Amino acid sequence: MRATLCVSIGLLLGAVLLGACTMQGPAVAGIPGLQWQLQRFYLDKATEKGGMCTAPAIRSITQSTVLEETEEQMVLRVRYFWRDEQMRQDFELLPLTGSISCQGFAERDFTLARMTDGTFEVVAMTGEMRNVRQNFGTR
Repeated sequence: MRATLCVSIGLLLGAVLLGACTMQGPAVAGIPGLQWQLQRFYLDKATEKGGMCTAPAIRSITQSTVLEETEEQMVLRVRYFWRDEQMRQDFELLPLTGSISCQGFAERDFTLARMTDGTFEVVAMTGEMRNVRQNFGTR
């Protein structure tokens, strides 16, 4: 009896883990999994507040609007809430550096390329990004 219970629990746990690996994530603009793609792209490239918040993460997408759609691409305007947990921790360590609120609502346009199988991949976004030339006007 005990061995059967252990096997059943093991099979259930395996099924849950397999399901989590194949889950596409939340849809945005009717596209399954797009929220996670947008969040990853933003996390890898974005800054906020003039480059002062260097590791922002989208916490929630509050609105999305399709601005343009062709056979090759889609441009999507996304409104979101973001927070930079790293800056919050930095200011706790160095409280005399001033107070910058590294969180808020913002809006960016994301360009999605339509792949040959009909799915989409995020390829660009507007707004501040981790790029010394763009953020600080250097060459």
